Amino acid sequence: RSHFSSAFCTHPRPRGARPGQPPPSGCGVFVPGVSTMVALQLDELLSALDTRRNGHAIVAGQAAPAAEGKKKEAKVVKEKPKWGEPGAAKAAKEVKAKAPNATAVIPVTPEGEMKDMTLPMEATYNPKAVESAWSSWWQKKRFFTPDAKAAKGTAESQRFIMVIPPPNVTGSLHIGHTLMVGIEDALTRWHRMCGRTTLWLPGTDHAGIATQSVVERLLYKQENLTRHDLGREKFLEKVWDWKHKHGNRIVHQMNRIAASPDWTRERFTMDAMLNKAVVEAFV
Repeated sequence: RSHFSSAFCTHPRPRGARPGQPPPSGCGVFVPGVSTMVALQLDELLSALDTRRNGHAIVAGQAAPAAEGKKKEAKVVKEKPKWGEPGAAKAAKEVKAKAPNATAVIPVTPEGEMKDMTLPMEATYNPKAVESAWSSWWQKKRFFTPDAKAAKGTAESQRFIMVIPPPNVTGSLHIGHTLMVGIEDALTRWHRMCGRTTLWLPGTDHAGIATQSVVERLLYKQENLTRHDLGREKFLEKVWDWKHKHGNRIVHQMNRIAASPDWTRERFTMDAMLNKAVVEAFV
């Protein structure tokens, strides 16, 4: 701005001055041929630019106020923990450990009986206390078992039948199975509450190759024998023994999460009534 002002006039235009009036005495170099109006317009333009830049207008002939620097806030000096002293998390854990351990007393409900709901509710959620005893009571009351005779004359829209994708008998349920069972259980319960005849059929898959592999490894590890040493019939007996001892783990887990299939109709793919269909499909 000072560069342009020196080319025209360093003093502001006096009040009452007429357009085209020459500048007052004391001005800097005056460029002849340039009207005073142009010089004033340029001065106003530069003042507007200064206002945008500095937040206030600068009157010609006055020094621009110095920009106030930002005051830096003093940094809070944190105390460094001394070696060997517990930190905040460790101290809180120690306090919690010293607190008296109030073990919740879970009321024992007889198998198949309804839980006593008159007891006061605990302040915190205890899964064992909340989830215990419900599944056995539901099964005893046959809430999940539809009446085939009563459903015989109902419309198809009033029936909901679903077969659980049978998990392999060799393993145990993981988080993927739990998600699948949870979704299917929610669908089944919703149709049941809508008043429809509802059947969710449970069961397990024999998983022939996987089961054979598991039993063969156990047989060789425990008795140092192979299936060829035993023969077909003896080896099949070993497979069935293993199934009866370890094959119900999945059923126990599904009961543990209180799934609502009709357990009275539980099936295994090698049962006598299903064996023909398995042989037809795979043999």
